[in-house]
Amino acid sequence: MTAGGTATAIVSHRPKDDAFHQQRLKSWQPILSPMTVIIIFSLIGVVFIPIGLALNSASSSIYEDVIKYDSPDYRVASPPPNTCVQGTQCAVRAQLSHIPILNDVF
Repeated sequence: MTAGGTATAIVSHRPKDDAFHQQRLKSWQPILSPMTVIIIFSLIGVVFIPIGLALNSASSSIYEDVIKYDSPDYRVASPPPNTCVQGTQCAVRAQLSHIPILNDVF
């Protein structure tokens, strides 16, 4: 009671007395036997080998053409070699006639 006659509640700042708040949780340490490791690696292989094969198949269908701009026998229609002045922007056309390109070229 206070001098005015009202009751005040006592506020406790103590944490709850349970295993989580008092950090008394049991630890989990798996025991990895050789058979468990073989099974886990086999499952990972079963999941990721088809993904790798699909990515390899997709990347093998990519067409890449290398054009050297500084070589005298480059396959470029225009401009002729060494006509661009340093510090300016040059436009170079390349003839890609080996295979039909169906999508955008980047």
